[in-house]
Amino acid sequence: MEVHIKLTTKFFDELLVSLDDETEFVNKIRGIGSAHAILAKGSNFSSDIWERLGEIAMERVCSHEVVTKTREASRAWRTLIAILIDELRGGFEGELRQHRKSSSTDQIEMGKMEDEEELHAKLQQLRMDYNQTLPYT
Repeated sequence: MEVHIKLTTKFFDELLVSLDDETEFVNKIRGIGSAHAILAKGSNFSSDIWERLGEIAMERVCSHEVVTKTREASRAWRTLIAILIDELRGGFEGELRQHRKSSSTDQIEMGKMEDEEELHAKLQQLRMDYNQTLPYT
């Protein structure tokens, strides 16, 4: 958990540096969101977690004295957190859709391979049945 906290702090530092470049800013956030999509496969990690993270972040960040002193600082942090959560969720859900799509494609391909194998087995059985009906010469 401590490593995750350090990575999150580093992530925020990098985000604040890239605020002037909107494309880089959004891509970094979406990248982190998409990196978490793998967690949805074997656990209860879902889009709802991003909402909960946003609620906790709003509560914790906006309760700091420095932020509560000025209306502008509070508004800026709320806006930043809202954008952050929206883009994290967007990256997460986008990657999740890709996983599901490729998984469906893989299943279709596996189905085709199984169908072909079944067809070959039936053809082989037909040949054997046919060969058994031929008179001996």
